[in-house]
Amino acid sequence: MPPKDRYVWYDHGVAERQLALIFMLVTLRDYGVHDRWMYRVLEAVCCQAKLLMSDVFYARNQSTPWHNHAWYQDLALLATYRLLPGLPLGLSARAIAEQRLMQQFDHLVISDGPFHIFVENSIAYHLGVSRILVLCRQLATSETFDAALQRIVSGMQAFADAFRFPDGRCSAQGDTFRLPNSASPPRSTPTDTYAFVLPHAGYGIVRGIHGDRYAFHLVTYATALSRTHKHDDDLHVTLWYADREWLIDPSFYSHDYHSDHHACWLRSRPAHNVAYLDLPAERGDCIGRGRLEGISTADRFRIAGETQHTTGVRFCRTIVGQLKTLDVEIHDAIFWPDQPPQPPRPAYVAFHCGETIVPRIDGRIVRLEAAGHPHRLCLEFSHDAIECCCGQGHAWGGISGLGFRQLSDIWSVRCRIPESSYVLQTRIFVES
Repeated sequence: MPPKDRYVWYDHGVAERQLALIFMLVTLRDYGVHDRWMYRVLEAVCCQAKLLMSDVFYARNQSTPWHNHAWYQDLALLATYRLLPGLPLGLSARAIAEQRLMQQFDHLVISDGPFHIFVENSIAYHLGVSRILVLCRQLATSETFDAALQRIVSGMQAFADAFRFPDGRCSAQGDTFRLPNSASPPRSTPTDTYAFVLPHAGYGIVRGIHGDRYAFHLVTYATALSRTHKHDDDLHVTLWYADREWLIDPSFYSHDYHSDHHACWLRSRPAHNVAYLDLPAERGDCIGRGRLEGISTADRFRIAGETQHTTGVRFCRTIVGQLKTLDVEIHDAIFWPDQPPQPPRPAYVAFHCGETIVPRIDGRIVRLEAAGHPHRLCLEFSHDAIECCCGQGHAWGGISGLGFRQLSDIWSVRCRIPESSYVLQTRIFVES
């Protein structure tokens, strides 16, 4: 456990306290509190502003200065300026905050296609820093700085809109909380169809319509630009259809990445809808490891990608489908740097189901049934070595994170990849 006073002078914590003290100072002024007490709070604000302006304290508790915690520090400095606009300390706080934020944008926000994307491997943090930028715009006074903020905010909001499911939820990528499925009947959700493949950012996003009535939404990712909040999730696929998240990203449990069993497992490759080998959980350096590319037409899409394990083993995946019907084919292949080991190493393709989704094995087909839903989703494998599990106590699946340190029991499915070829094909389609 960390020491009890760890967060007293934590980089993000000091920024939050600065904002709280500024709100306190404004409230005290509105209530006409005596100047003696006002001065004491103001003195604390000024001392903390000097600390937040220090390069030594900038993202002090992180391994890199390019981190979302630094954005909170700069937001607090902009708020300090608005409180003290005429004092030298306030002017210095604004100048430093604007300069550092522009540097943060260069390192942590990339432009890919029509979007701007935060690179910390989590849609939750993308949404969070988008909100920080909206607040910064409200505090900014420089026209040049405000114009840069407006451009980035618009691009980040556009990406969030494309990434979201039609019901407003998102795939729980990286360190992102997830909202569970409901058991309500599906609603007809007419939607525009689109397919984006963002090779620089490492995302594939598909929005289609099945039977001219029910929307479906497929997301895959192989992000490789930042280590922060990154899971071993390259080539993972999430699938939402008709108000249910059928194939999920099981989220995370806590930030105790090395000591907590649940947190470690939910970050691992078997915890995602991917092909994986029965190998030690060596994540290695994710920078530049994953790759994603693809093409789309008016009614079809194709997404291809690969990622590499620390041993040199390459995982390749191709996803092909249509935009006017939910019928997706996934081709997984594993390539060894030399010859496959002897005896052969077991390999699997896993799929983790959302709440209320129950799998039924029938030969090479797994039928996914959702409570209160008129349709079934089918997984048809090219091999019949299939198994399912649910709940804690299983080494390869059965759980999902929800909120912080919260777990949910789910069903997981996996199919063993034939060691003769290390190739498996999976078809996903709707059965009414």
